[in-house]
Amino acid sequence: MEDEEIMKLLEVVENECNIDLAHRIMAEKNGAFPIIVRCLKHYQKNSSLRDQCLKSMAALIQGYPDIVTHEGIELLCTVLDEVKAIKLCLSNRNHFYVY
Repeated sequence: MEDEEIMKLLEVVENECNIDLAHRIMAEKNGAFPIIVRCLKHYQKNSSLRDQCLKSMAALIQGYPDIVTHEGIELLCTVLDEVKAIKLCLSNRNHFYVY
């Protein structure tokens, strides 16, 4: 599957999960959380797909946190730490230039 197709599918999951709890339950009954976790693992270094995975996951677990697994929490922490480190490096990069 192409990245564009995956992006569109993740957007559909996010939009459907944002409708209401019944949609989130249906998504989870169809295996959404483990699929999003696998997708996030695979696309951790692709910022646009990673961010969409995070948006889809956030929409899915909103008001329905029982579905979050230990693996999912560890992955979220890892990804968020990496993003934080990248942003810190980028913001500090400008401070090291001497003219």
